[in-house]
Amino acid sequence: MDIGRVVAAGQHRLSNRRVAVICVAGPRSAGRDLVETVRGLGHEAIECSIGADREWTVGIEKGIEAACRVLQDCDLAVLAASGHDRLVAEVRSLLRLLGVRSVGGSGPANLAALDQQLAKKVLLAEGLAVTSGLTVTSADEFEQSDLDEAGLRYPAVVRAAGGAVTTVADQASLRHLIDTSGEELLVTNTGPGMRFAVAVLQLPDRSLHAVAAPALADAGLALDLRVTAIEAFQLLRCSGPASIGFIVLGQGRPIVDSVEVMPDLEVSALYPRAWTTAGLSYPALVNVLLSAASW
Repeated sequence: MDIGRVVAAGQHRLSNRRVAVICVAGPRSAGRDLVETVRGLGHEAIECSIGADREWTVGIEKGIEAACRVLQDCDLAVLAASGHDRLVAEVRSLLRLLGVRSVGGSGPANLAALDQQLAKKVLLAEGLAVTSGLTVTSADEFEQSDLDEAGLRYPAVVRAAGGAVTTVADQASLRHLIDTSGEELLVTNTGPGMRFAVAVLQLPDRSLHAVAAPALADAGLALDLRVTAIEAFQLLRCSGPASIGFIVLGQGRPIVDSVEVMPDLEVSALYPRAWTTAGLSYPALVNVLLSAASW
């Protein structure tokens, strides 16, 4: 990774833009750091939010009509505190329909990558190692034999569509979680091993750069993680920011565990912290993301 090139890109300022900062399925206060940073860069930041109930709020107005009216007048959009893949997909589709460029883009490839199982199937078909998983939507449809056929064992890691991650020790615990969550769940086995996330950043010139978190003293492993993350990014035809989660077992190669094409961009979140640790300030990171915004 050429951190000097990344930092230089962060210093190139856009002319003033009208930027919609959209908080997805979280408290509106969650996007405060991002809003203030966008304003600090000289842009007009328009605060918007959409709740888990799909209710839009823009200022004192509520409803999809108000949101569309405001978003149509924006030059760019960036999603803050995202944690609900389906809502993120809906918001990105709406932005594309309205003709508003967004951080990460809203094209078919990025929308497809929001589906963890679909993304993993693509990566597996292209030769990358991925953790196994099973999507469960309701207790009525769930059978223990489904897990057996998928090669899954307890303890299992369950990732909800809303972003929550839970470890379950047995079938009773899993069934209880399915009964009470009300969300689509992705059940996976990751087993023992080291966990890493790799923050992938696409610059305005479309070049890709990546940094692993936590930082690694093992330069060889760090390189393997970055190379594999960028390969996954390219195979899925993503754009903008992405966070690729990995499991590393012993001395084995990195195994893709998760793909986030709209990572949380709040200053304290993993993706921004990975880049600030590497030497790219938070305002410079936001500036790069806005500059690279696409359709």
